[in-house]
Amino acid sequence: MKKYAFLLPTIFILSSCAMPIIEQPRWYKQGISEFETNNYHAECVYNVGMNKVEPHKEIELVKSCMVKAGFRWGIPPKS
Repeated sequence: MKKYAFLLPTIFILSSCAMPIIEQPRWYKQGISEFETNNYHAECVYNVGMNKVEPHKEIELVKSCMVKAGFRWGIPPKS
């Protein structure tokens, strides 16, 4: 019984290592690091917040700001 108590967690650990990592959609732009992308996004959020717009319009304005800066939302293509 003690053999199985050790075997089961080991199987779970090893099987979790074999799972592929699924990349989540995010803002991206060719040649721009993730750190710089976060800075652009923070700037857009700040600028939209300064305009005192209605809350339901904020998301669309941030999206427009990022697209204007050349960013796209999705999974970046493999280089």
